[in-house]
Amino acid sequence: MKLFDIDFESFRLESFETEKSQIFEELKQLAQLYYLGIEKRRYELYEKSLELVTKKEYASGGYSVFRGYYCPFLYETFAVGGCNRGTLLKRVTKKSKISYEYGYEKDQLILVKEFEDDTPEKPARKECVSAEFIERRGDIEIGVQVPLHRGDMDEVYERIELFTVCQYMGEQPYCKRQILCHKDRPGLKIDTIKRRVEYQKEWVTYQNGKPKKIDYSSYFMWNEVDSITLCFDEHGIPVQYYHGDERDRLYDVTKVNRKYYAQQYGMNDL
Repeated sequence: MKLFDIDFESFRLESFETEKSQIFEELKQLAQLYYLGIEKRRYELYEKSLELVTKKEYASGGYSVFRGYYCPFLYETFAVGGCNRGTLLKRVTKKSKISYEYGYEKDQLILVKEFEDDTPEKPARKECVSAEFIERRGDIEIGVQVPLHRGDMDEVYERIELFTVCQYMGEQPYCKRQILCHKDRPGLKIDTIKRRVEYQKEWVTYQNGKPKKIDYSSYFMWNEVDSITLCFDEHGIPVQYYHGDERDRLYDVTKVNRKYYAQQYGMNDL
């Protein structure tokens, strides 16, 4: 299903840049996605996506990271302390606490449904509160997450929540970017974009199929561009990091965080 009437190749990045001018150009480029009219078609796209789904998977937990179990951002699952990607459910029963439903067209993930978190007032309430529509062309994938509130909250959540752009090398995403807009559409003037969006990106360097280094940067509404580099050992476990260009000031990743990261990705306790 074609979701985005836009040239996917125009979103390709060839390198990881942290200069402000380059970051703002990237922001301006991604801001165009807010003008594709997805929010007006969200329920229509939701129903069409459901018809195309041929396979489903379910996960429990993982609310604190984007897309739950299948979060494409390695740095996010490392940096959000005390949180995890959740667990993929082997089977679903009436007692299962479902957080996410992943819908596939053949082997391509096209729909992610997020369900409302359980609360003491509303235990095990399985209302779908948002959906992410995903389209991949070649090695570039674009996803848009929209709210699905249909009641009094509809006016509040009328806008698109966030866009995600991933570039793949085979099946490994190496360049990932995400833009979140606050209040109304950001406009295409850079001063307006600066005031209304949050932006993060990461660039993963792999060695023998495992991450060797992650370059990560973020920008939050008028703040400075913040960047960090996370270094991995031969097992694909993070061991050191440094900020910006301060390569001579390395910080060790704590043993607790290393063990936590290994557990997140099903590795042995190293």
